[in-house]
Amino acid sequence: MFIPSDTILIDISIMDNANNEIIHECIHGKLHRLFYYLQSHYRKISRVEIPEFNDYFYTDKQKECVHWMEIQANSIARDVQLPEDKVSDVVINYIDKCGEIIEFEDYRGLIDLISWKYSVTRYAAKKRMIELGWIELRGIYEYGTVRYVEDYYVPYNFPMNSTYTIRLKSITKLYAESEDFRALLHSKKYIFVDGHICRNTDQYVVTASNVPIGLTLYARYHMDECCIPFKKEYRKLEYSYTFGELNKEALSAITDEHLSEEQKKKLKLYACEGFAEKMNLKRRKQIVRWQKRLISILKDVILLLRL
Repeated sequence: MFIPSDTILIDISIMDNANNEIIHECIHGKLHRLFYYLQSHYRKISRVEIPEFNDYFYTDKQKECVHWMEIQANSIARDVQLPEDKVSDVVINYIDKCGEIIEFEDYRGLIDLISWKYSVTRYAAKKRMIELGWIELRGIYEYGTVRYVEDYYVPYNFPMNSTYTIRLKSITKLYAESEDFRALLHSKKYIFVDGHICRNTDQYVVTASNVPIGLTLYARYHMDECCIPFKKEYRKLEYSYTFGELNKEALSAITDEHLSEEQKKKLKLYACEGFAEKMNLKRRKQIVRWQKRLISILKDVILLLRL
């Protein structure tokens, strides 16, 4: 079958997201054509029919250019599909209709509206709106291990590369690596519930038959006071290219949640909270005993003075 140059082929299994794929490949064709031209030129110089991609890029530093080409194509494709002016108008009109109090369900409705209106994924719609300044969406449609967790409020000063949601895979890794993390879970003062490591009290955790099933509404609006934050790290995807072809596979970003150095220091404090509370109680009891003893001594002195 003859396929002319500058032709984009779309896998029928991803037709629902075809617009994004087409724009993505057009960006490669417009901005990255020189990359492929140099590949072709190299092939002629080396007199190799089709050199292997890994033979062309010898080091991780050289492979970095491919990584950034993909980041560029993904970002520009999202900006093209979700233009700032039009998306902002839709968001502002939607929020105005919600009234003074905007509930979690309203934010979900906003993401779904943008996703439907511009034929993009929920992830793309949410990410674009956050880029445009609506960072209150950060805790909406957050995916845990196997499903979306209950929506929650994220403080405005919460670092963009951090999260309160952690997957079981990351918990298993942290449990094996961090003695402080193990001590924290063994203390039962913090538990894993609905994708979060949360303070284990009735104020924050909903239970059924003594089994934790989710966070209270109060907790979901005060994550910074009851849940441990984790640093989110995106792994670099390994892309494969064929000479003379522009292609994008159906790959998704994989993240790891782990503890930063600052969070590790705080973890020691979390783990020691129970010990500190016991020590404070012990000190208070000791002070009361001293006070009683002092009062008794003063009474004896007063009696002696009267005599």
